[in-house]
Amino acid sequence: MKNNSLPRAELNLDSGNIKNIHYGDILIKYNEILDVKEDEIPFITNSKYIISGGTLLVDGDIIFADAAEDETVGKCVELSNSENTIIVSGLHTIPCRPKLNFSSNYLGYYLNSNSYHDQLLPLIQGSKISSISKSSLSETTIRFPSYKEEQMKIGKFFAILSKTITLYQQKLDKLKLLKKAYLQHMFPEKDEVVPRLRFANFNQNWEENTLAKYLEIPQKEQIIISNTEHLLSVKLNGSGVSQVSQNLSLSLGATKYFKRLKGQLIYGKQNFHNGSIAIIPDKYDGFATSADVPSLNIRNIEPLFLLMYITRKVFYSNTLSFTTGTGSKRLHEESLLCLVIKVPSISEQKQIILLMKNFDKLIENNEKILEKITRVKEKLLSIMFI
Repeated sequence: MKNNSLPRAELNLDSGNIKNIHYGDILIKYNEILDVKEDEIPFITNSKYIISGGTLLVDGDIIFADAAEDETVGKCVELSNSENTIIVSGLHTIPCRPKLNFSSNYLGYYLNSNSYHDQLLPLIQGSKISSISKSSLSETTIRFPSYKEEQMKIGKFFAILSKTITLYQQKLDKLKLLKKAYLQHMFPEKDEVVPRLRFANFNQNWEENTLAKYLEIPQKEQIIISNTEHLLSVKLNGSGVSQVSQNLSLSLGATKYFKRLKGQLIYGKQNFHNGSIAIIPDKYDGFATSADVPSLNIRNIEPLFLLMYITRKVFYSNTLSFTTGTGSKRLHEESLLCLVIKVPSISEQKQIILLMKNFDKLIENNEKILEKITRVKEKLLSIMFI
């Protein structure tokens, strides 16, 4: 069977007559069974694209990704529900049609199990980009129950697991979107003094002040750092704070480091506009950062409310004009204190915090369930095939 070499730029998700399976989607986007009716498969943009013989795919065909940046090369999908759809195999793929009559879904799960994929590892070529060839695939062997009923039960069992995982992932995605929507509407817009969405019994205008009312620059306490495990790094997009990797090579003696305390607001001067903002958790009390990652004391405001407010992308992404310097511009503490925010009463702040904590708890619980089911599936894939 043949594939084409159309790049992503010649595909689209909106319209067309021919659907095209791209290797990147196999590696990242698709599950073991590619449902043509349910899954998003791009179209070939060129309406005059000519299909050559032996390229049309049908149910049961297997499409391998023959290139990847790691050992995921060789991941594949089994095609399903392709009736009345013109679909072809695209860039860096190897389409295959089974010579034997297998039960639906069996090969899709078996060929993605460790039992089969481990055969590919010694056949992978390349250093920066890993690849697998058609000839190498032909050297592998597959194992399967002789009774199609057993194949069917195995395929159906994993299909149910995959469906459950998909449903929980969809639920998780919806919860995250709902939280994001609440965050957007529970804070006033630029020219408004109250939010569009508000708890009952709150009707006062939000108070507008600079951050100088809520933050203060503490006295600097320089400390000596002997290794990187006592250094902190602030992630982008309001994703929190973490220890600097011990494997990271830093010239510790060439930089001055300052003690940071739990509960302080910490940010990256060069990346505030990218959401490099966090509150230092208890476990990192006494850790250190350079002067480019300062910390400030929080006052006159609920700390989590302040964090929610300033880690909204609509807020931090509009602060680049406050940065100064040549080359890598920085948002210095004095400039940070000039930023204006709108704040409700402490009681309303606490209500907003409670709502967001409830969202976080729901999201966390669903993430745990999703992780458990995924681990169960991975474990069963490793023990149910030989």
